[in-house]
Amino acid sequence: MKCKICGKYSGYYDLCKDCYKKQKEENELNSEYVDDEDETNYCLICGTEISEDKTVCSSCWKEAKKRYKEFDDESYNDVTDHYFNQKNATLRIKSNEYADKSKKIMVALAVQLYYDFDSDYLLNRLGKDFSDIDEKRSNKKAIEEKVTEDLNVEIKNEIDDYRKTYPANIRCRDGHYVRSRAEKIIDDWLYENNYLHAYEKSVYIKEEDKEYIPDFFLKNDDVYIEFWGLSENESYLLKKETKIDFYKRNRIRFVSIEDKDIEHIEDVLPRLIAKAKID
Repeated sequence: MKCKICGKYSGYYDLCKDCYKKQKEENELNSEYVDDEDETNYCLICGTEISEDKTVCSSCWKEAKKRYKEFDDESYNDVTDHYFNQKNATLRIKSNEYADKSKKIMVALAVQLYYDFDSDYLLNRLGKDFSDIDEKRSNKKAIEEKVTEDLNVEIKNEIDDYRKTYPANIRCRDGHYVRSRAEKIIDDWLYENNYLHAYEKSVYIKEEDKEYIPDFFLKNDDVYIEFWGLSENESYLLKKETKIDFYKRNRIRFVSIEDKDIEHIEDVLPRLIAKAKID
């Protein structure tokens, strides 16, 4: 007789020895975790409907069982320490995708404790821990958004105050009016070297609903120029870091000019513009 699964010779049996062994292992695995249908609950990982007394569905349970074999934890304390460290790490993760992956590791550790040490301690607390993680991550995101919103308002107000304190009344050779001697030197150099440029052309990113105002924009090169003049002002330096992070995050090409560069503008600026165009 031939095996009904692989077609190999199986003697008087429906299945050969290898297929019988494999099917038996699968049946044992399925019998270890069968979803009851008494009351409806949802898997903490995939959201599939499961019975009330379960935390994850049978599919996610099997995946967790395979995953924990990769861990090096050898004792009860090793597993629980790993679990709580993973929980703390999940709280710090910003990406939802990576947070979900981290939760799967927590489930695998709970399953490991269940099988290797006959304890459902971690399984029983998974639901509460996941709820705590979701709540704290949500609160953290709301706080970060509020801080960002306040910072944007603060930046806007500071821009308005700056414009009132330092009016653009210094005339350049091309007719532009700028706010400082250093900006005049930059503007005059751009004009003399035939760079088509605009002064204080705003940058707005719709996805972030943020707007910043660089000092200069080179139209033909698609490069912005920032002159950082107040190098010893802590508040100014914080806004500088925020602005630079905004440019880098949105892949905006820009050039930074410090006060020390002004005396050598003819050497510094061409090199920085060329590098920005390549980057």
